[in-house]
Amino acid sequence: MLRPLNTLFDQRYFLKLPYEICKERSSRVYVPYPDPPGYFDGYAWHLKNRKVIEETVNDIVFLDGTQKIETLLSTVLADVQEMLMVTQR
Repeated sequence: MLRPLNTLFDQRYFLKLPYEICKERSSRVYVPYPDPPGYFDGYAWHLKNRKVIEETVNDIVFLDGTQKIETLLSTVLADVQEMLMVTQR
């Protein structure tokens, strides 16, 4: 039986980024073919998706995507370690 991916996770994370930073980072990603016109705004930009997620997904942690990756990983690691401690009790 197939279940939505969302139901398989104990915790969910969403990286928040300002539009300009997200678009700039997206432009730096190497792909062997260019994105079609309007792709970023129509599909890659997350704002519409974020609103849907906020309304339908429980237990989501919003992280500041402008922070260093080490900081983000540290935050997620601490959450995972805490969840493991709780399940071992």
